[in-house]
Amino acid sequence: MTAPSISPAEISEFPLTGPEPIRRPFVAPRTKIERAKTVLGELSQAIDSFLAEHPPNVRVEIQEPRGARPKVFFHVEAKGAPEMIGAIMGDVIHNLRSALDLVACELARAAGHSDKGVYFPFCDRPEALEKTIKDRRFDRAGPEAVALLRELKPYPSGNAALRAIHDLDIKDKHQMLLPTFTAFASPILSRWDDDGTLNLTVVGDPDLATDVRLVLPDGPLGGDEILPALHSLADLASGVVEAFCALTSK
Repeated sequence: MTAPSISPAEISEFPLTGPEPIRRPFVAPRTKIERAKTVLGELSQAIDSFLAEHPPNVRVEIQEPRGARPKVFFHVEAKGAPEMIGAIMGDVIHNLRSALDLVACELARAAGHSDKGVYFPFCDRPEALEKTIKDRRFDRAGPEAVALLRELKPYPSGNAALRAIHDLDIKDKHQMLLPTFTAFASPILSRWDDDGTLNLTVVGDPDLATDVRLVLPDGPLGGDEILPALHSLADLASGVVEAFCALTSK
């Protein structure tokens, strides 16, 4: 006896449905923060691999070493950072920014309101904050959340680091965040010869690379070393999320 056949049309009439996802309060923003920290580990490995494969060369040039005002120039020869490093940086920032929007939506639902159109508000100046709170519907999060937001001062002149998360996320949507090189340490210079003659020279190998690192491009936190800066932003975003989560447990 053969099994009855079923046509493709009949199969389409039996959609496969799984269990509804478990929605635990404030797990989503915390998960985004953890994801950002995981991606930071990937970013660290990518930077280490790039620098190991393409180490930058720093050449020191001194003009008029015996003059009253000698000039020192640092010539950095380095391969541009690959786009993948910029893409990973963008992933870190986007997860942090998403965590802030998710916590805003969680607060609105916890207060019994719709989360439609709710975002974590950022503005350019202090006097614009109240309007931005309403425009981003963050007032649905409740008066305690709004009061905490005012304390956080999410604008450049208030909390520049917090605002940087928003600005870097916006920038990454329009232009990839490509890091640049900078030298954090200068070589040791000797100003005098052994006989006391004025002569500015580099102690050791003048072509020995100084402490060269990858830094964020021009813009928010521009010039800051990438990994410490992004770790700091991750810790900041985590603290903000936890501060808002704590409001619902009172």
